[in-house]
Amino acid sequence: MGTMLHRLVEWGALKRGTYQGIDSDTESIQTALQNLPAWADGQGLACLAAPDGFDLSGQEVQLRVSFQTREVGEVAANPGEPGYDLLLANAFLDLVNPASLLQQWGKWMQPGGLGYFTINFDGVTVFEPQLDPGLDEKIIELYHRSMDDRQADGQPTGGSRTGRRLYHQLRDAGWKVLAAGASDWVLYPVGGSYPADEAYFLEHILHFFEETLAGHAELEPVAFQGWLTARRRQIHGASLFLVVHQLDYLACWSPDDAHLPK
Repeated sequence: MGTMLHRLVEWGALKRGTYQGIDSDTESIQTALQNLPAWADGQGLACLAAPDGFDLSGQEVQLRVSFQTREVGEVAANPGEPGYDLLLANAFLDLVNPASLLQQWGKWMQPGGLGYFTINFDGVTVFEPQLDPGLDEKIIELYHRSMDDRQADGQPTGGSRTGRRLYHQLRDAGWKVLAAGASDWVLYPVGGSYPADEAYFLEHILHFFEETLAGHAELEPVAFQGWLTARRRQIHGASLFLVVHQLDYLACWSPDDAHLPK
């Protein structure tokens, strides 16, 4: 929805060049396009329509920005002329098949171009306080299993342990890992309330659990609904604590260093 561009400009990390955002969801792309002029105005930037997007300009900023509704597999198969300096994939690689996609992405890049792969889930979800240890464990195990069973275009996706697997997948595909670190979500109340939008975020996490596991053959429906109700009560009472473990990677495209099978 354009928020990654907003962050990069606000942090002073992106000042000049061309930024292209893609998403398969038309509504997200439309939101990005609609939000850009107002956001730019708030940053003191001129925002002028251009043939393929917008031109942003200010004292230190000169950017050509475009947002396109496209499938990432389609773009990877037809990358055009290589030349990107930076590829960003945020909370994404567990939804696709990284092993097949990472090597294709290299075709987009200049030699030494950087890939910043963030919020890669790594198999740990913790709700505290516990309600029923056995039921808590079962619900989380089934939710993680749904990630492992998920497919995209007939291929397995990264799954619930994308974070730890990504290190070797990057190396095997021709990327040199420069840095890696945890990017855990740790959400907790302070002074009897959630200080920002944590409650809103937690409600959505529970919605994902409900949407994924409703009607699951291995869950007793009344028990599952009771669990959801109790967890929502904890949100409203500002007592729910959540930890989700994830990993981030910074890598450069270096196909000569690939650990591909000989």
